[in-house]
Amino acid sequence: MAKVLYDDSDLCQLYLQALEKLGKGKFAKNHNDILKRFFQDLRSELHGDFRRLQAIRLLRHPSQRGHITEWIYKLCNPSPNPTTLKLTQEFLDQREIRGERLVSYLQSQPIGPQNGSSMDVAETTVMKYELSNERYKNTDVESSGDDEIEDDVSSEDGEDNTKQVNSKELDSVVTFLTNSSSFAVLKLNVRLLINPPTSIEAALQSGNIRPLRKLLVKHFNNVATDEYSWIKDLDEAGYSRDEIADILFQDANDAPWIYFEPRRLDRPEICLSDGVHIPGCVHHCFEIPTMLKEPRMPPIYPGIKTEADEVQELCGLAGITPTSRDLKEWNGKVTFTKQNSVASISYASFAGNVDLDRLVVLHRIIFTLERFCIAAGRMQASALCCDSFTVLVHPIRLSDLETTPVSLSRIKFLSAVQLLAGLKALPSLLHITESNLANVRQTAYLILDSVLQNCSESLWCKDVDGTLHLLSLTVQFLSLGLLSYNQGHVGPVQPFFLDTAQCKLLLTGTNAESKSGWITAELTNLTCIGDMVGGSVLTFKITGGSDLQNERKFDLLATAEDLLDTWGPGGFIVHNSVSTSPCAIKVCGGIIYSPKGNNRKLHWSRAIDIEHIHSVCIDPRRKLCIGSLVEVNQNCTVNEKECWDRSACAFENLDVHDDFWKDDERQIGSQGGQYIVIQVNRIQHKIPGRTWKQCILDLDPETLVLNLNYLCGLQVSFCTGVARRVSLRELIADILPIFAKTSLQDQALWDKLASQYGLVDAFHKDNVQACLKKLGPQDCKYILSLIQKIVRSLQSTGIDPEGKFMSVAWPYGDPPFHCFRISCHDKVNSWVRVLADAEDCATFAYISTHCLVTQQVKCQGPPIAWRNTTPVLVTAILQHNETPSISLGPLDIRKAYFFKKPNLLLKVIAERQVASDDMTLLVSKSSIPARFRQRLFMWEIRKSQWNRIRESRNLLESEAVEVTVLANNERSMRSSNMNVSCSVVFR
Repeated sequence: MAKVLYDDSDLCQLYLQALEKLGKGKFAKNHNDILKRFFQDLRSELHGDFRRLQAIRLLRHPSQRGHITEWIYKLCNPSPNPTTLKLTQEFLDQREIRGERLVSYLQSQPIGPQNGSSMDVAETTVMKYELSNERYKNTDVESSGDDEIEDDVSSEDGEDNTKQVNSKELDSVVTFLTNSSSFAVLKLNVRLLINPPTSIEAALQSGNIRPLRKLLVKHFNNVATDEYSWIKDLDEAGYSRDEIADILFQDANDAPWIYFEPRRLDRPEICLSDGVHIPGCVHHCFEIPTMLKEPRMPPIYPGIKTEADEVQELCGLAGITPTSRDLKEWNGKVTFTKQNSVASISYASFAGNVDLDRLVVLHRIIFTLERFCIAAGRMQASALCCDSFTVLVHPIRLSDLETTPVSLSRIKFLSAVQLLAGLKALPSLLHITESNLANVRQTAYLILDSVLQNCSESLWCKDVDGTLHLLSLTVQFLSLGLLSYNQGHVGPVQPFFLDTAQCKLLLTGTNAESKSGWITAELTNLTCIGDMVGGSVLTFKITGGSDLQNERKFDLLATAEDLLDTWGPGGFIVHNSVSTSPCAIKVCGGIIYSPKGNNRKLHWSRAIDIEHIHSVCIDPRRKLCIGSLVEVNQNCTVNEKECWDRSACAFENLDVHDDFWKDDERQIGSQGGQYIVIQVNRIQHKIPGRTWKQCILDLDPETLVLNLNYLCGLQVSFCTGVARRVSLRELIADILPIFAKTSLQDQALWDKLASQYGLVDAFHKDNVQACLKKLGPQDCKYILSLIQKIVRSLQSTGIDPEGKFMSVAWPYGDPPFHCFRISCHDKVNSWVRVLADAEDCATFAYISTHCLVTQQVKCQGPPIAWRNTTPVLVTAILQHNETPSISLGPLDIRKAYFFKKPNLLLKVIAERQVASDDMTLLVSKSSIPARFRQRLFMWEIRKSQWNRIRESRNLLESEAVEVTVLANNERSMRSSNMNVSCSVVFR
């Protein structure tokens, strides 16, 4: 082996340079480690060749690696002494003897698995996965050891082997060693010994993680600059240098994939037949009593709670998941383009054998379909769906694409079960014929019926390969469709194993070369339904028509049942005096209704009064067109230049105007009178992009009053600018009298109730519910409407969506009220980003005339003008702990924590004040790139703890600690050596 390595011209030169630079001792230590990794990597390339495996087992032993290194040194020694020269010549002269020894060893080993049994496929897969991940496990290149566990192989345990190993087989082993990809890696590792990388880019380009780890350990501050300066955030957050290297290396080599180990998910009893419904679902809301059958209930398993990541793992990316770094074990191929935001999925196999390729494709189809059924069964067992799911389809009409609405279509699980049963019932998988596939082909057409509208079946050949392409498209469509349904079809697809969101996916079946007969899934903008769900939606279409333009918006064609099934909870509004059929649909905080004079189309709006609904009966099972009330007349043509020239006299400068007032129109509907609302349960899905503030705003008045102890209020002192967190109850107590006096009639009623029942004191003393019980029904309704009016009037306060300023309302005088906008970019105020609305934070900010002072900020005297700064915040924070039984303890000094905000991480560094011994948190915007956040999140999940802090939600959280947030002074900035934006001082 030493002679084989030495005879390679490139390696010979590298060995000479390495010995000259490192010396014998250091070279031997590093070269032994390089050989160890070389033989480990070779095992992943064997693919069942047991002859070569035995040779590698012989050579990889620590003593054998030592002998190889020793002889390489002797061969490379430019001036050996006579004794060494004699030994070297004897070594070179015994080629035949060494060959005979190797042949003898190989003959003593079994050809294949012992006892004639076949190797377990799963065990082989696990072995390859562990070997392929070995490059992530070892530490620095110089810290090698010979503590590996040798293979427990004995010739005595194997079956008798009489086959002789000839010289050709021995030569094939040598050829395999020198032509393998592992041999190229070995050369690279020797080259890195001589010229180690001096930058992160160079270390990543080497394709080896060990030089990167060594570089970060020895020269972290020198390389953590420019585009990699953000890794300092990870260092301050407690990540080791090896962990940082792993994250960088995985991103460079795996992106956009995030590899994971598959979980063993319990497989409940699957009941995917028609007619299975969860209790109170929308599908049985308007059954005719005489035809109503006893609904079959799915088997509900209280111990099974199917999370979104479990559905993502089972469905994969159209059936493909990164659970192994050996791409040959994948269930297909995914190609990414456009900064990894567009994915192309193919099940094609190119082994060169027609029957084998077809068999591989069929196995991929069956595997994906089985996983789909398991995911559907788990969702059903968790009461997340009934006997079907929905997909959004854009039928292609080439002559009328502009006005073709997107259709919300339902797909029965039974069709997928029948397809799987038909595939498993094929008489022979080795010799597939078209007649075998006739039945499953018809089932596939049935599943794809909503996508294939107005498309010719000639897109697919009716031979075996054409049918396999159709079946591949079908299961890719089912898998991706269920994944999209589970997230409410809203937003791009980004399962936990991808670091980049997918805005477009191309399902290519087995025909990745031609664009005909593909299914495209891409984000599409809807009209009013887009406003309802808060984003674009994922729609499917057959490739072949014009691409959907991002600025174009489409109406939705859907039944009321499917709409509530997908985006509920909601209910049907029924007019008592007109009919028992619904006349409108209540969903997502608004109402879908039929505008007067427009019986063709429905419209969704938040600003519609339930009493003003046009009474038009809605059939819950008939397709309804829901969209904008404004349409584009395609028959009208306009000469833009001519219109421009004729309109020149009317032009004004853009974005200039006089002072103006803006009054937000606000209407609140009720559920009384001559209308009733029939509420139905919603099959739960994830709707992304919803903050805690939005949840509070959607509460009805009766529910809102039960949640007034939330610490969502922000009281800002006009005198000092000091801000403090207060509960919604205290906020309402401060400004309720102002809102109550917005009209003369309301003022008289308020004066009466306030003096008689002490309403303001009731809010201050947390006695609201007891006080409301004393009021009459109309008076109680009036107070509840005032509470909701206050909360909704302050919904635009807090940090704006772009993070540029914080709005603080000043409810004083007559409406409309004013507000101050405090810049987030000002150094004094830069801490306010921690108040941005998020899933665990909501801010309703208002000005108070109370003079709030702290040890850092004193009274400014009788103020006459607003200074537009807020230097201090008093609040309470706590560490987010997913395992409360294990205490996290106090915050660690110099360790980084994070406030989690939408599309933003705010870094927090703990520091102790010298003078007061108080704890300080230095907060700044994290510089971690967006594509790394998903990878870091998965990394933290593996560590079982995310370094996250948040503000306290209510007054009952015992772990919360009162803190003071203030701007940095020059001393703290110098001591921390960071451009921080605020500090948090523990009292």
